[in-house]
Amino acid sequence: MIEITVGLPMYRSRYIGWLALESLCRQKDINFDWELLIMEEKDDAIGLDVIRQYIPRLKENRCVRLEYYSLEDWVPLSYKWKELADKSSDSSGFLLQAADCYSQPHRLRETYDLFKGAQDPDWVQSKKGFFYDIGSDSVAIFNHDLCLISGIGGHATHPCSLNMAVKTSLLKKIEHHAVKKSVDSFLFKRLTELKGSPLEVGWNLSENWRYGVDTHGLNNISLHRGHSIQSHTAPFETTKDPMSSVLPQDMWEKLFQCQEAALQRKYYALGRKKAGVYAV
Repeated sequence: MIEITVGLPMYRSRYIGWLALESLCRQKDINFDWELLIMEEKDDAIGLDVIRQYIPRLKENRCVRLEYYSLEDWVPLSYKWKELADKSSDSSGFLLQAADCYSQPHRLRETYDLFKGAQDPDWVQSKKGFFYDIGSDSVAIFNHDLCLISGIGGHATHPCSLNMAVKTSLLKKIEHHAVKKSVDSFLFKRLTELKGSPLEVGWNLSENWRYGVDTHGLNNISLHRGHSIQSHTAPFETTKDPMSSVLPQDMWEKLFQCQEAALQRKYYALGRKKAGVYAV
């Protein structure tokens, strides 16, 4: 029986998609079967040939099903989550895996334990996590408790945090929506409506968040987030931890080598925004 689904939507992830795949290969304490569903457009894609190289290592770590779905044209992230949910097995939990995120090595195990525990949560997430702005070589800690200070609201209006996962049976109920921004918050609020009562949130309070990182610079998220990471503006806070102490050495070295690609992506995006055609 497949216990956990990992949904991995990608877009223009040729230079960074390896980060998520490596983190999934390196998950620890896996004694259950899980599946990986990947969906991406052909534009600047990491591609199936590269993904195939990870299959033996994923299988060794009990990934018993891997599906790859190629899209001709761009679709909103909300559409991808719906499609991946429909294609998933009847698992307990569905991980929302970002292509530019190195999931901490116990994420699958701890998410599985939370969904199988007595709390029976609808939504699982962590309060803290490292963020790394690749282009500027800047590190910060995201702290969900600082969301109120940042002006983006408390739990009621900004419910989402990091390392998120959803009860698969609930996610399967969601409809197709063309949501381009704040997709995580949209999912949370829409799933609350579909359930008809507040979602039961299972907080992962493990300190293992210290061995994973979300990155900025080779994705298609707002340029303003990079500035917040550099300036440690709430909900980001300062840290003395270098990336070399967070990631395995080979992962850190490979990520650092992505600086030039991140800067080129930034200048390209700024140029499009100035011309009035920039879109996430």
